[in-house]
Amino acid sequence: MSQRLKTVKLPGYQPTLHPEETPDDDLRFHQSLLTQIVFGLWSAKKDELATRGWPPMPVHQKEVFAEYKARAARYKAMDKELRLKGSDRYWPSHAREHDHNWIERRVNYLATEEYGPKQHGIVMVVNVTAGQYAPNPKLFE
Repeated sequence: MSQRLKTVKLPGYQPTLHPEETPDDDLRFHQSLLTQIVFGLWSAKKDELATRGWPPMPVHQKEVFAEYKARAARYKAMDKELRLKGSDRYWPSHAREHDHNWIERRVNYLATEEYGPKQHGIVMVVNVTAGQYAPNPKLFE
C-alpha cells in the first residue's frame, strides 16, 4: 500500500503562471524580446554556417537563455542613459527579469499555435526538435 507524500509549500511559493494569467505588459514584452532573440541567434548562426557551406541550424534553448541574460544586463546597464535620451530600447519598469524555467516555458509557448505571436496568421517561431527553435520557414516563402 503506497502512502501519498505530503508536501509543504515554502514561504514565498508562487504557482506557475500560464500566459493567460501573466500580466499583459510583461508577457508582451517578453514574447517580443524572445522572438527577436530566436530570430537574431538563428540568423547569426545561419550566416556563420553558410560560410562553411552548411545548412542553417535551429537555436537551442540554452542559447536563448544566455542571450536573454546578456540583453537584460545590457539593457539595465544602459537603462538610465537611454531613458534620458527618450529611446524605447530599455528594460521597461513593468518587466521583471525571470529565471531559466520561466523563459524556457515562454519560448515553448512562442512555438504553439494558441499562444505564439503571429505574423499574417502564421506562428513566427517553430519548435524544430525538443528544446530547439527556429523562425517559421513559411514566413520566408
